[in-house]
Amino acid sequence: MAAAQDNTAQSTPESGVDLPAPNLSPAASGMNDDAGAPVDTHSTRLMLTTAAHFVQQHLHSELAELGLTPLDLSVLSGLAEHPGAAVSDVAAQCLLSESTVERSLAELAQLGYVVAENGRHTISADGSRALTDARALEDELFAEKSTTLRMELSSLINRLRDGGVLDPK
Repeated sequence: MAAAQDNTAQSTPESGVDLPAPNLSPAASGMNDDAGAPVDTHSTRLMLTTAAHFVQQHLHSELAELGLTPLDLSVLSGLAEHPGAAVSDVAAQCLLSESTVERSLAELAQLGYVVAENGRHTISADGSRALTDARALEDELFAEKSTTLRMELSSLINRLRDGGVLDPK
């Protein structure tokens, strides 16, 4: 389930496949401690990728203590919003492939976090506790900026979803 992560690979939620992690040191990324360098000289893609990598790396190590991966957290969160959901419903909710969700659900069932019956899945009491603990870890990661950051990310995602336009005009 949750494997120890090193800095040479990262798992993509869409495929569940480990890919080489980019070298995200400040020097390699072009991001440095030079306070005089304007942020707009860095590509948006690089800044988003770098931020996502560091968040994923930290969250992955914290979730591993609960026996979970970030993918498992997504699947449990999807089930929490749609109890009794079929694999296809969870996949759509989490923006993941059905095969990826099926693997995660099988692993979560082995841990006793999910119960499957007649093709429908629900979170067990142990799964609810694990989800609560995982969300607390996630909240700790963004402790002081959680609400503002989530609102900004939500706005960005909605603008991208509505045609990929990042210009607020």
